[in-house]
Amino acid sequence: MTEESGIAVRDLLPAEIGRIEHTMQSELAKESKSGSTSLPAFAWRIAGTEATTAMKEALDGDVFSLLARGWSVARELAQYRDQTKYPPGQKTIVYLGEHSLNTEVHPVLTLFVGPMQCKALRFTLELKATFRSAALLIQDAHITGLAAGDCFASAQLKYNDIALHDELTSKHLVLPGRLQFKSPGISIQ
Repeated sequence: MTEESGIAVRDLLPAEIGRIEHTMQSELAKESKSGSTSLPAFAWRIAGTEATTAMKEALDGDVFSLLARGWSVARELAQYRDQTKYPPGQKTIVYLGEHSLNTEVHPVLTLFVGPMQCKALRFTLELKATFRSAALLIQDAHITGLAAGDCFASAQLKYNDIALHDELTSKHLVLPGRLQFKSPGISIQ
């Protein structure tokens, strides 16, 4: 069973992602033969609200689970792939001090205008955190969970290089207890 910290990525995003509407409108205009869109302004506001809702639903995952992807590629953890030092089945706790961590996810939004399907828009969510401490649970070259941790985190949604909102930084986030990732865990690269 996978536990969650109760801290969702969507909670790091603003209530409204105002620039998502303009992004969709610009991309639709690029696809249009005339280079413009024929939807009225109120329709774009509705589309922007729906796109924001869909994006937040897609980003409803646990913050610490996504951040663990960043740890999985840290060269300092590569040694835990060595089966001679860390034989199969051996559990290890790795204590981390103060450090920063970045990871990205790429949600995709497909816009439908009436019967017309527009191209899928691939966004980038940059998730950043500054940890004071963290304790990673490692077994069989996988991060299997967190035993402790606290950080400040921020999320920035972008389309290409365009930030769609002002970056928000979270309040102090503390992992409430132990967090286990879905088996077998997150593979250490």
